[in-house]
Amino acid sequence: VKIMALRFGLDVVSEVRAINFARQNGVKIINASFSGPGFSQAEYDAIEAFQNAGGIFVAAASNEGTNNDTAPYYPASHDLPGIISVAATNQLDELASFSNFGVSSVDVGAPGANIAGLLIANQYGYLSGTSMAAPHVAGLAALITATYPELTSTQIKSLILNTGDSLSSLQNKTLTGKRVNAYLSLIHISEPTRL
Repeated sequence: VKIMALRFGLDVVSEVRAINFARQNGVKIINASFSGPGFSQAEYDAIEAFQNAGGIFVAAASNEGTNNDTAPYYPASHDLPGIISVAATNQLDELASFSNFGVSSVDVGAPGANIAGLLIANQYGYLSGTSMAAPHVAGLAALITATYPELTSTQIKSLILNTGDSLSSLQNKTLTGKRVNAYLSLIHISEPTRL
């Protein structure tokens, strides 16, 4: 797996340029750990083009503790099949108190509370947010892609959404009611009868 780090100015113009650059250079998975309440047609179109090129766009659901079904946050809330919208769970496998949710607009949960990571000045610390959860899902998509390159983006998304662990805290809060499970995703491909 290779990582392409793209920085943009949190404005739509530079975001679209970054998405288009990724697509034009063969990127298969984008982790989008950013969100905002405003709809952008240009953003939608760029993500749709990335999706149509076979890409998976993993987006953080946002951190207001609100329902994206009724108060959407973008890009996670764009109605595109190539997007995986991710809520954050905590160490108790509960929906994190800050995490946005949505039965029809947020797909799956992933660990997003007190996640160890690199901070500025080469220091490590703990961060929380759906921006910590989304990379777990992007990483899982990359792991599946690297292990089984013959799978399509649609198959990879379906695998991620259907092989997680069902959590009561995500029932009626996300589309799947599941937290991702890398082991189950990979074992399902090689031994589909185990689930």
